[in-house]
Amino acid sequence: MRVSNSFGGGVVHALWGALLLIALVVAAPEAHANSTRVPGPYVARPLALPSGVLRIDAGHHWPFNDALFKHTVIRGGPDQQYLNPGLTFGLTGDLELGLVAPIRLSPGLHLEDPRLHVLFQFARGKVDAAVFSSLRLGFFDKTVLTAGVPLYWHIDTKLRLDTGGFFELTFGQDSQIAFIVPAQLAIQVHPNWFAGPETGLVAYRLFDDGSGLAVPLGGFVGYTITPGGSTLGDLYGRVRIENLANGFDAVSMMFGLEFFFNL
Repeated sequence: MRVSNSFGGGVVHALWGALLLIALVVAAPEAHANSTRVPGPYVARPLALPSGVLRIDAGHHWPFNDALFKHTVIRGGPDQQYLNPGLTFGLTGDLELGLVAPIRLSPGLHLEDPRLHVLFQFARGKVDAAVFSSLRLGFFDKTVLTAGVPLYWHIDTKLRLDTGGFFELTFGQDSQIAFIVPAQLAIQVHPNWFAGPETGLVAYRLFDDGSGLAVPLGGFVGYTITPGGSTLGDLYGRVRIENLANGFDAVSMMFGLEFFFNL
């Protein structure tokens, strides 16, 4: 495993230690799987985690969902594979904090820059709204700050539109600004099954000669495990064409899980 920066490598290993520590807490007898605080139907969930709930996940859900395992096929280049272990905790009913420490499996085993994220939900109802920010700590690559307003539009009890607007700022010698509008339609096809399409607009390298517009396109399907009426977690899969304008030059296949624990 290659670590090109000793300070950065130390911080990443410290974050991995934090992930392990929290995992040990989750394994303690006081931690309860099968959270009764998280709604079972996928489309009924709020933007922020309920207070005292820990989610084992693949990092933040915005602007686009990732997964624990991600395989990207790139035309004309080597395939890429990643593991994205992460944790998110609901501090209050409106505020959640989390981190994800990705690992690149291929080409070459390598720790990736960790990301910290925070979300504060300020509106609930037909439309849920929040402010969101994530920071990629540029120990191995570039520092990236993402900030914006995610929205859940609860169209009805079986249909939810996930959207919003986000800016992404990349710092360094090649600084960049992007504006992202995701759009995911979540359909509750069964009390335990959910699925839907996703797309969006990514205006990249704004105010730059190399600016352009990317349009991802994909879909997802998932199953919620609800033993005894409480919510244990979700198993899901995703497929995404990273930019429809470039056809099948880059296609990601993702598989993952999310588990909820009452602490």
